[in-house]
Amino acid sequence: MDKGGADQGEGSGRGGRHRRLRRRRDPQEGDLLRRRPRKGPWHLTRQGGGHMVRSAGRHSRGQMIRALGVLFISVFLLSPCPALTAAAAPEGGSAAEMGPAPPAILGLTLVQGGSTLAVFRVTGEKLPVPDVLSTDENGLVLLWEGVILPSGYWERSFPTPLVQGVVLRQEPEGVQMQIRSTRRVYLGKTVGDPPSPMMHLHLTTGEIAEEITLPVTGVPKVVAGDPFASSAPVNLQLRDSDLRDVFRMLGSMVNMNVVIDPSVPATPVTISLNNVPMNEAFQYLMRMYDVSYAIMGKTIIIGKKDNLSRTMGMEKTRAFRVAYADLGQVPALLQGLSGVASVVVDERLRTVYVTASEERLEDVAVTLQRIDHPGRQVMLQARIVEVSESGSDELKSLVNAVYDRWYASFSSTGGVIGYFDDGNVISPYENNPAYDPARDAREINPPESITFPELSGNTLRFFDASLQILEREDKAKMLASPSVVTLDGQKASIKLLTDIKYVSERDDQGRPTYGEVESGPSLEFTPIVGRSDIVTIEMNVKTGDAILTYDSLLRGYIPQSTTREVQTVVRVRDGEPFVVGGLFNESKSENEWKVPIISDIPLLGELFKGRNTTLNKSEVIMVVVPYILDVPES
Repeated sequence: MDKGGADQGEGSGRGGRHRRLRRRRDPQEGDLLRRRPRKGPWHLTRQGGGHMVRSAGRHSRGQMIRALGVLFISVFLLSPCPALTAAAAPEGGSAAEMGPAPPAILGLTLVQGGSTLAVFRVTGEKLPVPDVLSTDENGLVLLWEGVILPSGYWERSFPTPLVQGVVLRQEPEGVQMQIRSTRRVYLGKTVGDPPSPMMHLHLTTGEIAEEITLPVTGVPKVVAGDPFASSAPVNLQLRDSDLRDVFRMLGSMVNMNVVIDPSVPATPVTISLNNVPMNEAFQYLMRMYDVSYAIMGKTIIIGKKDNLSRTMGMEKTRAFRVAYADLGQVPALLQGLSGVASVVVDERLRTVYVTASEERLEDVAVTLQRIDHPGRQVMLQARIVEVSESGSDELKSLVNAVYDRWYASFSSTGGVIGYFDDGNVISPYENNPAYDPARDAREINPPESITFPELSGNTLRFFDASLQILEREDKAKMLASPSVVTLDGQKASIKLLTDIKYVSERDDQGRPTYGEVESGPSLEFTPIVGRSDIVTIEMNVKTGDAILTYDSLLRGYIPQSTTREVQTVVRVRDGEPFVVGGLFNESKSENEWKVPIISDIPLLGELFKGRNTTLNKSEVIMVVVPYILDVPES
């Protein structure tokens, strides 16, 4: 029993199992060894010395049965409850089954172009073209109808020459965009095909056309109690009737006396009016034939407006002080715009005397206020530089740098101020493949501080600093740096000339007669300011030099002058630099050196003297920057 128990205990382990298998070897079974099923969890089959698992024992089969049972119960419990899955489906698939996303503003970028152009790039979803609500001296208000702003409110200041800040506010009808500016701005154009993920708004200061309210002659002001203010319908069928007879007929219709002034022409009238109010029919005749009327008691006086004022003693004379306008053109302007006949000009006191009715004098005051305006001024800053041939490449690079510096700061594709949730500025080009509205314009969240370069003076300061390096290397020379201010449309000139005196001739006694020649740069220009602060400049640039050579007959130096001149017409924006070049000069100089006394010996003296010839080539260029100066009246 002990031995059998020991054998059974050994059989519980792996080694014991093999030992029992070895003890049960049967020569007739060959290599096939099989263990009894009741002694272990595995049936083993040995073939060629290896072991192979054939099937699971009872313990493994139990685990598998339990797993299958759990799976069956889960399927059984879920299968009769399709309502649970159906109810959960909308919650999980809401994003796919919801309606399309509403139009929204998600990103904003400001691009400053010069001092008169600003471009807002607005990104989002299904953006429409905004409507202009109002515009004044303080800015512009736009409405994005039907658009939402995720944050509800956003405000930011801009350190730019034109736009000071922008405020986005969610309103019931959409997003209101208030743009604060330093002057009156207009929505020039919008770029984008709505509904679009990106819209470009071009703001400019240039007024394409300003509506001017001019006085209308021949239109009477109908007051209460006027018989011709009646709205009673009338029928008029007239053919080649005298105008004066027509007014007499209308007067009899309203039971009024009629006096016709001689200024009323005897013009035939052909008219057909059916069921037209009396006041409309009367005003038609007044406008068509440029006449007016006045009422005195039960009498109507009809005539030209100026004649009526004179007849009824209502004319007055008023003096208007003219500060800026050309006095020679004021009478024609007032007569053409205001319709007055009597205008007297006092050129000494710069005063205009106008005689007319009180109503017409008010029209003259409004018209004169518009034409008598100080206008605008243009300041031109220039740098006139002469550069040698050795420094031409450096100067070309400097000129290109001046253009690039201005263009990168203030052109329509530079000076970007971007506001995105990650603080990164996306390229302003419309077809930028790196731009993704869903990724780069999720929310307006500007960085804390952004600096913007200042336009005034930056361009020339950069040029002067770089030019000093060329001057120290004797590759360039600053000839002049003029600056002049003139009125819009007026000619200005700068002459930086030097008078060089020389002996032009001598008389028989040897007394000299002197002449003069001018040498130096000069500049003449006429600026014309157009719309959007575009400046057209007619310019004449001239530079000259004088070389003194000795004349033995005159026993003095005679100057040989050279002049280089350029005439051109350019059109640039306010503060935009431009370069005038191509003024080349070529000079040849000969120098001779020798040793005194020895160099005068024939043949031998040639060894003690020498000559050299120097050929100098230079170019004169001028960098010019115009600035528009507004002159306020107060």
